[in-house]
Amino acid sequence: MLTLSGAARTLIVWITLFFIFSALVLLQYGMLLVKFLMSHSSFYAWDLAMRTLQGDMMPAGVITMLLMLSILAIGSALATAALYLWNGVISLAGPFGHIAQSLR
Repeated sequence: MLTLSGAARTLIVWITLFFIFSALVLLQYGMLLVKFLMSHSSFYAWDLAMRTLQGDMMPAGVITMLLMLSILAIGSALATAALYLWNGVISLAGPFGHIAQSLR
């Protein structure tokens, strides 16, 4: 039987929440993020200008990279915040743990 310590369980939960939140952000706000990056990103504007000057107009990989980095950063921030909140709720309930044990 596989036994996991507290750190391993926390890592598994964090990775699971990370992928769930990243997928939800991509599904809900993916197109809005692309529009925002295309209109407000200086890096995207620079890349577009350089590709125009070169004359080859290769496919833009910068917008995909910026989108994925943004989504992964948002997913990690949401997963970390969820774990902090969950641990805060558990630690607040700590003094009242005997009540929860008696309800079982």
